[in-house]
Amino acid sequence: MSRATLLRELDFRRTSVIDTASLAGGYLVAVGLAVAGLGAEAIVFGALAQATLGSLLLLSAARAPVPRWSRSSHRQMAGFGLPAALAGLLEVLFRNIDYAILAARLSAATTGIYYRAFNLGVVYQDKLSGVMVQVAYPVYSRTTDKDELRAMHERAARVHAAIIFPFLTSLIVLAPLLVPFVFGAEWTPSVAPTQVLALAGMIAAVLTGYSQVMLAIGRPRPLLLFNAARLLVYGGAVFAASGHGLMAVAGAVVAAYAVILVGAYRILLQRYVGISIARLVPELGPAVVGCLALAGVTLALLGVLEGSLPRPLVIALVGSSGLAVYALVLRLAFVAAWNDVRLLATRVLGPLAQFRVRRPAEPPAPAAPVPPVPPVPVA
Repeated sequence: MSRATLLRELDFRRTSVIDTASLAGGYLVAVGLAVAGLGAEAIVFGALAQATLGSLLLLSAARAPVPRWSRSSHRQMAGFGLPAALAGLLEVLFRNIDYAILAARLSAATTGIYYRAFNLGVVYQDKLSGVMVQVAYPVYSRTTDKDELRAMHERAARVHAAIIFPFLTSLIVLAPLLVPFVFGAEWTPSVAPTQVLALAGMIAAVLTGYSQVMLAIGRPRPLLLFNAARLLVYGGAVFAASGHGLMAVAGAVVAAYAVILVGAYRILLQRYVGISIARLVPELGPAVVGCLALAGVTLALLGVLEGSLPRPLVIALVGSSGLAVYALVLRLAFVAAWNDVRLLATRVLGPLAQFRVRRPAEPPAPAAPVPPVPPVPVA
């Protein structure tokens, strides 16, 4: 209730501070208990400490109302909240059904390789997408009409793709070097699935926000039915491919995500809001063109530098060069997308500027003396 109250007031600064403080507190508790010798239970107590600290901070920031019975309010809450909650539950099942299927049908080692590849290709980009998910629902709910909501969501999709696509493209190119360097040579078998699943990560980035759109327009029931169908499609694809190896599973995941993307726009967004796939394609054009240029430059540089320099230096040079080329393409060819990304960077990095060391202000230069005005002769 307290978090919902803060989000309804669009007080994202306070919720972000609370989330950061509770996350840091949970990590400190977990690491401290682990150092003290508690073992794996330290992770559990760290998570409990994080949830407890976050709840206390939220309650102090926005006091929850005292519960009381209201038949009309409960009827209204149940009509919206029950299908919305069930849709959220299906979302949780969707995020875990592939792990459950592979753990039951494949070996533990193969499932672990898939887990690493899926996290790199799909899950980790949620660290950025989660910001959009958190703010999208309260912001979308305040739109005055569907035209405003449609324009806002399309712009969000363009910015989302422009930020996430280049990192996933860089991952596809650099995975043979990056994965063994970061995680160890034992995880080399996860390189190829990671490269394939990064395509699913791009599709997932485009899908981000459709649930919030449906909730904002008060349509939780169609969202519930779609999430149920999505779970069946995705689970069936993973189950069918699980008997043909890990690369087949990765390809099936990408295909299932593509089908879900088309379904989300055709069945939900186009029908209820008027956002179609045809309107989506131009919004993704800047990111796609920029990523093609990024891939060409990084592949060429990788062929020249690999083996001649230390691996960390190669990763840093190739990755930074590719991102620089991507930014240049946006700047020269897609001014609207570039302005959106620059505006976002300014809004995010702007508050950090106040923490930089500033030079002491120099005293103002003394003003030049004003020459005296000669008296006016009186006749």
